[in-house]
Amino acid sequence: MKKLGGTTRIVELLRSDAVNGLSARDDYSAREATFGKNHMPMPDPKSWLELFIESFEDTTVLILSAAAIVSLAVGCYDDYNKHGGLEKGWIEGVAIIVAVLIVGVVTATNDFSKAQQFARLNVINEDITVKVVRDGSLQEVSTRTLLVGDVVSLEAGDKVPADGVLLMSSDTETNEAALTGEPDDKPKAAFDPT
Repeated sequence: MKKLGGTTRIVELLRSDAVNGLSARDDYSAREATFGKNHMPMPDPKSWLELFIESFEDTTVLILSAAAIVSLAVGCYDDYNKHGGLEKGWIEGVAIIVAVLIVGVVTATNDFSKAQQFARLNVINEDITVKVVRDGSLQEVSTRTLLVGDVVSLEAGDKVPADGVLLMSSDTETNEAALTGEPDDKPKAAFDPT
């Protein structure tokens, strides 16, 4: 922070104002194009086929698959030795294979549906309203439209919506348990270059 000239110089470099925030004359889309959006891109969801294949990693399904192969082999072997061809000995093995496939399809379909619902809920959950100073007045904006250089006004209990520099502070503490696992609140202070 000292090398950059402290908070005052950082605010200048971001073409912002510590009191008035961003100006309405700023090109917000250019700022977003330069610095990016204030949200992490969602990871690509797993396809139904990937979930179907993963369903076969379950120990019970593996045991059933092995039992199906053994049952099919024994049934076919017995039929061939007793009748000289295939009769009904293959039915049990095929029935177990069909059951395993049904379990895989149901599991993959349920997991796929849950993943889609979770993704939709996550988008809603992460989109919160925060107070920022723009053009000298306090405005409420979505965290998704928060820009680099915005001056965010935080009150007790607010979630810090982005990485930032604390410009002004009076007894500010943050709970970093989600990041560090440390349950105690950590005191924060505005940077003083002296």
